[in-house]
Amino acid sequence: MTIAQYLRLLREQWVVVALLTLVGAVGAGTYSMLQTPLYQADAQLFVSMSGQSGNLGEMTQGGTFIQARVKSYTDLLTSPRLLAPVIRQLSLDVTPAQLAGRISATSPLETVLIEVTVTDTSPVRAADIANAVSTQFPALVNLLETPDRATASPVKVTVTRPAVPAGAPVSPRRSLNLALGLLVGLGLGIGAGVLRDSLDRTVGSRTQVSQIAGAPVLGSVAEDPDTTERPLITHDAFSARAEAFRQLRTNIRFLSVDHRVASLVVTGSVQGEGKTTTAVNAAIALAQSGEHVVLIDADLRRPTVADVFGLPGGIGLTSVLVGDAAVDDALQVWRDDLPLRVLTAGPLPPNPSELIGSARMADLIRDLTGRGATVVVDSPPLLPVTDAAILARVTDGALIVTRVASTRVEQFTAAVESLRTAGAPILGLVLNRVPRRGRSSYYNSTGYGGAYQAQAVARAAGHPLATAGTPVAPAAGPPPMPAPAAPPTAPSALPGHPAAPAPTDHAGRRRPWGRPDVRPTDAAPLDAVLRPGPEATLLGAGPAVPPPAPDGPDLEVDLRDGAPAMAAPAAYAARSAYAQHLAGAGFNGYLPAGPVNGAGGPVNGTSGPVNGASGPVNGTSGPVNGASGPVNGYGSPTIGDLFPGAPSADEGPGRGLRGRGRRSAPPRED
Repeated sequence: MTIAQYLRLLREQWVVVALLTLVGAVGAGTYSMLQTPLYQADAQLFVSMSGQSGNLGEMTQGGTFIQARVKSYTDLLTSPRLLAPVIRQLSLDVTPAQLAGRISATSPLETVLIEVTVTDTSPVRAADIANAVSTQFPALVNLLETPDRATASPVKVTVTRPAVPAGAPVSPRRSLNLALGLLVGLGLGIGAGVLRDSLDRTVGSRTQVSQIAGAPVLGSVAEDPDTTERPLITHDAFSARAEAFRQLRTNIRFLSVDHRVASLVVTGSVQGEGKTTTAVNAAIALAQSGEHVVLIDADLRRPTVADVFGLPGGIGLTSVLVGDAAVDDALQVWRDDLPLRVLTAGPLPPNPSELIGSARMADLIRDLTGRGATVVVDSPPLLPVTDAAILARVTDGALIVTRVASTRVEQFTAAVESLRTAGAPILGLVLNRVPRRGRSSYYNSTGYGGAYQAQAVARAAGHPLATAGTPVAPAAGPPPMPAPAAPPTAPSALPGHPAAPAPTDHAGRRRPWGRPDVRPTDAAPLDAVLRPGPEATLLGAGPAVPPPAPDGPDLEVDLRDGAPAMAAPAAYAARSAYAQHLAGAGFNGYLPAGPVNGAGGPVNGTSGPVNGASGPVNGTSGPVNGASGPVNGYGSPTIGDLFPGAPSADEGPGRGLRGRGRRSAPPRED
């Protein structure tokens, strides 16, 4: 393994390495605490020839004789013949053999010195034993070295350094033991980490799954402990999970460069990888960008989409496939502010695979995609049943969800092979529940453009639409599903103004009125849009709105589709209401007598609580768009977008009415 691989292993297996290192340190510390302290006492003896003359030759011969004898004397220091008198002298309660285990004697090479070392639990007793041995040893040498009928021994032993009590124990060495324990624990931890990494057969990295599947990783969803209780990204539009699914939405769009991905099936290898949560949140993210999305629960064995959304599941996919209900009747609206429709599983059939593989299922998907909707299909896992592989063939491809550190490589490989065997394309992969190893600067970033900044300002001002997880438009209903056969008809014009042509998108394609893309230059000149005549009664029931003062400030407006428009202050009520009428965006849908944006309507009317002259949002004294408001007020540096989740201008639909911030004079109240 390379150094980089070891570093990666230490980063991934740091828990095991740290645990075993800690165990080694604790073990060494415990061993040191349990050991009895031992003390050493050292004495030194000098061996020489006695009665020598000054003859150099005799001295040389005597030195050689003594060096040969010293090697034998070191063994005599632990003999019972020497230690028995020592025991009697000190009154020790040990045997000569036990005392010999505490005494060691050594002689440095090519010297006549003998080092006597005694180890004992008491420093004083250790010194006493060493001194007693040093005292008794010369007598033993004299007895052994004295020849017969001689009066003196030719060998003389002298004590050159008596023993003294030691001030500190020599054992245990706590610092050394602790260091050794740490090193041993670290070695065991690295070894266990290498072994664990070698035996770990779960999915662990983007590169690994991408190489196995031969497809890119389109998204990575981090581990979130709140997923079980709050599975939908609408609970918190600014969370890391919500941003991950917006990134997934963007990457899915990148797949539509040469061929539009109009339908996809979301599946996994085994149960518990989070495929249903991924399918649901991917559909929500696509719908938040303004696309018409149909989410189909095709898991006819264990359906859960209805439970996630809190929708009834009595009529659903099986009802449509067997002919008991029309698809338009079975589709359910989850929230009025999103162009998302849900087709639940319906009654559980006895033959789910046959229904999934029927021609009616393929016709249903073609019919929905033919209407311009993006179809997201939640299917069963690939390994237990074949439903997902069948669905992947009748859609544009499969999106495989895999759970990091849970799904085994063999399971993921078998799932990929089942799709390849069926001839189904793999659009990409989603890594779910990726463990967090430190906070990402990308997820922690507080600046995703003006929308995030304006949302923070609006929250600080207590704006009711900004305090929720996602902005919610007034309950006017989602845009209707476009019909494939009936072309869109242009809306009727207000009195004194030309009819607006059928809306088109940025590429010039006609689009249903549920998702208009009207700009001032598309429908009428800017002055005609923003300066209606004084005789015009706007949007039905309310009284006529007085026209703005001719010397009022200019207001540059950008009309995009998908999000509810934020009106201008009261001085521009007529202009703003008429501009919103042309844009539609789900408020009035081009109905002349719309109940929301009418002059006396409850939302954008002149006295309405939101955009009225004294409303808390766009009123002249409102905290957001008022003359002194922090977002769109006179002199503010920018006019942010209060609706998070909308794509940029280059991404197409999804923007509401947004001012450019160019004002030549402060607003006036009319």
